[in-house]
Amino acid sequence: STLFPYTTLFRSLVAFAVSGPGNPFGNITLYRTAFTDEAGVAKTSFRISHLNQTTFGGWKVTGSTIIGEIMVQDTVTFRVSWIVEIVSAKTVNEQLVDQTEFMRGNYAGVELTLKNIAMTERNATLTVTVYDPLGVRVDSMQMIDFTVKPNATPVTVHFFMHIPENAVIGNASVFADAYTAPEESSGVPYCPEVSTHFSIVARRYFLRVKTDPIGIVMIAGEGWYNEYATVDLVAPTILAISTEARYRFSYWDVNGVSKQESVNAISILMNTSYTATAHYVLQYFLTVKVDPPGITAISGESWYNKSVAVTLSAPSVAGYQFSYWDIDNITQGNMTRSVTIIMNSSHIATAHYTRIKYQLTVETTAGGIGRASCRER
Repeated sequence: STLFPYTTLFRSLVAFAVSGPGNPFGNITLYRTAFTDEAGVAKTSFRISHLNQTTFGGWKVTGSTIIGEIMVQDTVTFRVSWIVEIVSAKTVNEQLVDQTEFMRGNYAGVELTLKNIAMTERNATLTVTVYDPLGVRVDSMQMIDFTVKPNATPVTVHFFMHIPENAVIGNASVFADAYTAPEESSGVPYCPEVSTHFSIVARRYFLRVKTDPIGIVMIAGEGWYNEYATVDLVAPTILAISTEARYRFSYWDVNGVSKQESVNAISILMNTSYTATAHYVLQYFLTVKVDPPGITAISGESWYNKSVAVTLSAPSVAGYQFSYWDIDNITQGNMTRSVTIIMNSSHIATAHYTRIKYQLTVETTAGGIGRASCRER
């Protein structure tokens, strides 16, 4: 310590008091005495033997002497710590956002924050190693001559560690170290090792489940699944709109590949991401009636896909003559037994018949002989 820059005193006794950082384990205070040299400088030295909780922190050195019966003091402070230190380690994704779960086959980012308490830049060799839950090395990286800014300025650096497809699922360990130089150049540690953890999880794929037309029903099953999981999807067969309109399941397609017609239950092996679409057709109900009711039955009453053409034929009925069809009370033409209906909505088709009437004629002669005849009227 240099005292009295404007005064040169030779062989003046100077007392030094060295105070260590305050701590609950026991404070350190050292006392030394030294003469000033011809330049008026008094020097002393000491070693800090162990870097631990009692030595880390701020230190103060006070030099005291008498000049002309006046007590004069000078002080200097310094800090004891690791010159270069890894302050923290955490895992991040490729967008540098904190993340603690990573899928096999992807990259886990490791963010290190370092500081350098020296007043000049220091170069460090940084290493990061990842081990799986069984302690087997997953990946390791080394960065040589990384510059750490002075004056305890925090600086960050990122490593991206590859997780193999066959990595063991579970809690992985990350160990980070800072060295003065690479191992082959006799580098030694700057500071203690720092560690963190993250979870290795199975690769996951997303299954999107849709309907065509869009939004007519929610089918359970959409979400994220572990690789090779089997997902069962079941689409409702019928979706009622009203008593006269409905949707009927037609088929599934998975990533554009059609599955078996009318099979509403499928299984998907999640070895990639998929979009499963349940296709439905709109149907309308065709009601078929006869007037008068009950004189015959005409086939054709059923549900039909939208825009399908349905042909109805009115049969011959003993004692009745076919008259005409009407569709939704609109006459379709006289005596035409067949009618075609386009199912663009629900319809009611009615086949109209009229009862055949007969005229009985009876004739007699003067002698009482008669004859009779019958014919349609």
